Amino acid sequence: PVDRGDAAGTNLYDLRGGDWSPVLCAGTAIDELRGKLGPPPAPAGTLLAKRLSPWAAARLFGDDGTVEARTLPCAVAVGSGDNPCSLVGCFASAPGEGAASGAVSVSLGTSDTACLATGPWASEAFATPEPGASDGRLPRSLLAEPCGMGNALPSAAARGACLAMACLTRTGGAIARAAVGRSVAASHDAVEREAWATVAKAATNDETLDSIVVAMDRFANVLASMRPSDDVVAAVERATEGEAAPGAAYVALALLQAACLALSFGARAAKSSGSGGGGRVFVTGGGSRSRFLCCAVAWAFGATTVQRLRQSGNTAGLGAAIIASSAIAPETLTFHPAPELVESFDVPAVAAAETGNDSEAVAHLIDRCLRGISIAP
Repeated sequence: PVDRGDAAGTNLYDLRGGDWSPVLCAGTAIDELRGKLGPPPAPAGTLLAKRLSPWAAARLFGDDGTVEARTLPCAVAVGSGDNPCSLVGCFASAPGEGAASGAVSVSLGTSDTACLATGPWASEAFATPEPGASDGRLPRSLLAEPCGMGNALPSAAARGACLAMACLTRTGGAIARAAVGRSVAASHDAVEREAWATVAKAATNDETLDSIVVAMDRFANVLASMRPSDDVVAAVERATEGEAAPGAAYVALALLQAACLALSFGARAAKSSGSGGGGRVFVTGGGSRSRFLCCAVAWAFGATTVQRLRQSGNTAGLGAAIIASSAIAPETLTFHPAPELVESFDVPAVAAAETGNDSEAVAHLIDRCLRGISIAP
């Protein structure tokens, strides 16, 4: 069987009933779809077998006579999708438990995603931007995409818990950031330094601040006018044509992407689910290696602390390994990582150190940039 998280991603799974929905299956154009989907989805980590079947062994090891390998015990368990596994790898897959409990997990990758562990499924746990949530600076079409309004997935680790998830593709994710970054500098480290230098200058220079705000508006309008088949790289390159301050453009795009994700996902999800963010975000994905991008996410979500893996942004891989291990040794399923796995840093302190400005000056700058597009308290 597939796991419940991947099943929910098909929009054919009944979250309350815990099985494929006959009503939704019957509403498709596929004859007898329910029967083709197989048995009811199982929780991630469910142990299915303790030894490979001959059919599976032959496909894993081939017909090379490796009899010893085929006869070794090999547990077979139900896995899960990347986002549910990622929340396990963030040690935040159950509300109220773990090192990152109650924190929104944000993945900065090809698309930007936010997840939060909630209690049992309830529609009010998911954010829907209210009329007037954007005051007009941010085109509504940047938010009004089906995958951007939120999805519900059963937790991969905590029975009875769900994940509230928002995924934004229209804002370009890492692809757009890389395209703008190339106009700033040749290396990631140099782009990082230029981003902080731009924030430092904008904190005391209104002209630089205005260039960030103008660039945010320009990016918002260009990205909002894109069709699904359009090239996001070409779109952001059009938006930066003639840009005299490429550093300001990079800062603007990072803040815009973070603000869109925060507005689509929203602090309301955390409040209504009873799992308040506690002023923290857990950032994963390739973008988590950048302290500037981590801070941009924290600023948009109103968090003061960032958590991330020390060695790698691959929380999905770590979560999948934890789930696989728990199938044969349930006690290994943990929400409390070893201290050497996770690091935390204080966002105001990092911003002050990187810019040479006091934290209040940086906070005022960010407030002016996000004003009108960040979620209302």
